[in-house]
Amino acid sequence: MKSAVLLLAFGLASGVAWAAPASVPVAGPSETEETHAALKAAFAQAYLRYPRLPQGALEAQAFVASRWQHRVPEAPYAGRHGMPQSYGVMGLYRGQPGFADQVGVAAKLLGLSPERVARDLHSNVLGAAALLDSALGERSKVGRIEDISEALQNLSGILPAQASATAYARASHAFDLLLTLCTGATGVNLAMAVNDSDGTERSSARSLPANQWTYVEWKLDDSAQWSAWVGGNGVISSSQATLDAIWIYRAQSSYTVHLYIDDVQYRFEG
Repeated sequence: MKSAVLLLAFGLASGVAWAAPASVPVAGPSETEETHAALKAAFAQAYLRYPRLPQGALEAQAFVASRWQHRVPEAPYAGRHGMPQSYGVMGLYRGQPGFADQVGVAAKLLGLSPERVARDLHSNVLGAAALLDSALGERSKVGRIEDISEALQNLSGILPAQASATAYARASHAFDLLLTLCTGATGVNLAMAVNDSDGTERSSARSLPANQWTYVEWKLDDSAQWSAWVGGNGVISSSQATLDAIWIYRAQSSYTVHLYIDDVQYRFEG
């Protein structure tokens, strides 16, 4: 049976902190779930191996570098302008001009081959973790995440230089990582409305957990996930439908919550 799925990616933060979510690649239902599960396992393994690393730093790097997609380019350069290509979900470079050989250095730190670090998802995550841990130097622990911005800059792969543009690019990468780190709010639920041929249908609510990269989805052809709203009948049966609204419900009111919607995707399952 074929079905259609509407998928949204979210990030959640509280107070004055910023957050943005990590996207999960959507190529098919099984591949999406397997990739997401493999990434969670790889991150967990990396934090166990390198306990000094602040929670969320690796997920942030994966989001900024690849939008959580494990990409292995066929060549180190691509496109009309010969842009240097990064490797793996963590976006590691291989020593192209202006970039560090992150793959090679990570391979030495891990005792693995460069090809394995470049191509294997778990090894790629461990490689980035090893690079960040090495950049922390003699620190026994990390206090505020902002205090290791120099180490986060190194994850960009851009070699330090006197040029202001280079310094800006490295600092921007660190800022993007800090922007992506997810913190704190609880008690948030999400629902959505979809317009089809006979009115507007309202979805069931989904909870948005704190401190976790999250994507939520609703099956458009599953009537159990929908109820009638304005002029609707609780069933999405039209061949064409549009997203009408996204509702955000929260149980807490003692602080400001920042919610970021990164992506909205339609996936057809056959």
